Amino acid sequence: MKIRNSFVSNSSSTSYVFVIPDDFDLDSVDWNSLDEVLIDGESAEESPELMTQEEAKAGVKKFLETGFMDQWVDEEHGGQICYTIDQIFGDYSVSSFETGPDWSGVRVAVTPSIMEKKLNEIKDKLRK
Repeated sequence: MKIRNSFVSNSSSTSYVFVIPDDFDLDSVDWNSLDEVLIDGESAEESPELMTQEEAKAGVKKFLETGFMDQWVDEEHGGQICYTIDQIFGDYSVSSFETGPDWSGVRVAVTPSIMEKKLNEIKDKLRK
């Protein structure tokens, strides 16, 4: 498995770990500034493979609630939602890894408070 430390969104089999601020507000996202993967509801009827902003918001909200998104399994538009996640949270990427040709890319979210708790647990185990 190849592990990267920089953010490069060019492969459907690349997975990313994002550290999302504890106080991140989904309402602060400028949805209209995101790439053309987001379209309005009327156009979605003509191009059902594309998603609406509401579908994108719901997918990103689910990602934030669960901390995980698999681009081919979780959602009807999982790949597009992952691409949207990459656009919104690219600056928060702390690691990426190549899952190879037989696996789809996933997105994992953690918060600083979760990371701090886990690091303290690991430190405690190492002290024993």
